[in-house]
Amino acid sequence: MTQAEFRSLFSHVTSRRLYFNHAAVSPLADPVLVAMNEHLERRHTGAPDTWGKAFAAAENLRGLYATLVNATTDRIALMPNTATGLNILASGLKWQAGDRVLLNEHEFPANVIPFRNLRRLGVELDFVKTTDGRFPLEAYENAITPRTKLLSLSIVQYMTGYRADVKAIAELCHRHHIIFSVDAIQALGVMPVDVEADGIDFLATGGHKWLQSPLGSGFLYLSKAIQDQIHQTHLGYMSLEHPEKFSDFEQPLSEAARRYELGAFNAVNCVGANAALGLLIDANQTTVFDHVRGLVRHFSERLTETNFRPVFNFPEANGSGIFIFTHHDESKNQPMLEQITAREVVISLRDKGLRFSPHYYNNVDEVDAFIDILKSIG
Repeated sequence: MTQAEFRSLFSHVTSRRLYFNHAAVSPLADPVLVAMNEHLERRHTGAPDTWGKAFAAAENLRGLYATLVNATTDRIALMPNTATGLNILASGLKWQAGDRVLLNEHEFPANVIPFRNLRRLGVELDFVKTTDGRFPLEAYENAITPRTKLLSLSIVQYMTGYRADVKAIAELCHRHHIIFSVDAIQALGVMPVDVEADGIDFLATGGHKWLQSPLGSGFLYLSKAIQDQIHQTHLGYMSLEHPEKFSDFEQPLSEAARRYELGAFNAVNCVGANAALGLLIDANQTTVFDHVRGLVRHFSERLTETNFRPVFNFPEANGSGIFIFTHHDESKNQPMLEQITAREVVISLRDKGLRFSPHYYNNVDEVDAFIDILKSIG
């Protein structure tokens, strides 16, 4: 799917609004809204095919998620958000007092709190410090101890836009027999992720950002080896090998990752996410990333014409769909955000910087229009 074709699927681009906030919550494409409304209409009218279609969408969605990360469908479980997926990992592994989890200081809470909860078991957390928003491989290597059991990081950091060298960190983990887990919410939908090539043991994500899916949609991936290490603390009838056999209480759990989908699923969200993922896969993640990185570079280059500047300057290998910038007087960022919002430009303020995060449907003309606004208010 070309960029122009993809752009045509988002009605809001015909308005004055400039939307560059996909690292927070993304607008829905028109076909996603149509699919969700069609499901709700079928349920509203009691159509007999309502649940058959919804189950088919959920099954297809697992396959699309698997395609997205180069996994097999049996390694995918539908989740409502990132934190739920990470809690399955954190609560399911066998921990001993003195075990350690390695994180970094810029992680979003969803990738910290599930592991902080393990302190009650005597598990300790170690945080890698960053330098100018970066955490090179050596920083993780120096922080590993003989008791480090798991390393978890966001592929892309929400507060800086720094993109980790995932493959190198995975190799480091596996040399030390450490489980490697990633929060992929700021990566999937805007850049390629390959769990096999990158050596990822466990991945969790929500779908409402770059995946352009409804809030409350997402998934987890885990290798069979990691699944075998997890003692599942919560079970439901959908965890079973044959959930349709309602009277067979003694049947085994499913061998597939869907064992973590406990009961009734969020049908309307699955229908919407199924439509959204189909569009993104048609667009191709490498093509999407190349386009978005081009927009980020163009914005960064033209920012020199304004009273704003970049907060971080990462090498291209560590660039992402997130770009953090600031007014030369950082104390003006909040009032600047208010003026930007008043002009119908949607971005975010994170920590000390303004966050610009465009997607595939955005274009250079929109970026230039935003630069003109920054010139007029700065």
